[in-house]
Amino acid sequence: MLRNVLLVLVLLAVGAAQPPDTLWTRRAGGGKWDSATWVDPTDDGGCVIAGASANSPTYLCYRYDSTGRQLWRHAGYYSQRYHCVRQTPDRGFAFGGWERLGSDADLLLGRTDAVGRLLWTTTVGGDSDDFAHSLCLTSDTGYIAAGRTRSWGITQEDLYVVRFDRDRTGIGEMPQPGRVLSSPGPTIIRGVFNFAGAGHNPILPGESGLCPRPAQLHDISGRKVMNLQPGANDVRHLAPGIYFIRPAAGAGPDAPAGHRVVIAR
Repeated sequence: MLRNVLLVLVLLAVGAAQPPDTLWTRRAGGGKWDSATWVDPTDDGGCVIAGASANSPTYLCYRYDSTGRQLWRHAGYYSQRYHCVRQTPDRGFAFGGWERLGSDADLLLGRTDAVGRLLWTTTVGGDSDDFAHSLCLTSDTGYIAAGRTRSWGITQEDLYVVRFDRDRTGIGEMPQPGRVLSSPGPTIIRGVFNFAGAGHNPILPGESGLCPRPAQLHDISGRKVMNLQPGANDVRHLAPGIYFIRPAAGAGPDAPAGHRVVIAR
């Protein structure tokens, strides 16, 4: 009896150690390079694949059924990379990645219908590179994209998360930079922010003395959290994080869009 039990265990162990059978393989692409960066299962037992391509047309998304038959392929632009893709409740697809516009890349979010026809795309980002590496759907039919940023980080490169509503409006992205003042790094604030003196004026660089223009402090979503007055401004009631100093309404069209500050403890 013991011998039979041991024999069964050995057979089970050998069976578990065997590699799985290959059901099918497929290749897709052109004469130049093509790559896949994400695969996600679909509700019919098939899959959808996102990636990048140097070919023309630039196919960035492929859809296969459970037998490996290609149902459709979706072409984007050479400047785009689809790094992640998810099936949506209406059997369409949402994808995230980035699009390089000039020398900088912006985080890219887009939607197709069930047969791969493009419905819309939107981009967010700053004055440097911003990327989406993963994507998930929210319970209210919105989207969350996560990746990395070189535009908004405290260091050279930081984590970047953007929350979109169902109308593809960024709820939690960093404010658009406009003409954000260039500086070697953010201003670090601990406790009290002194908006006076002959030091660096974040709203009007190069000026000294009290700031002659009204200003506001905005959080990372673009919401105003307080008005800034010339002199000392107590910010100890605010949570640590990234904020932006911006001219108040009526400051004039030539006023800079904002200056990044970090409130620390």
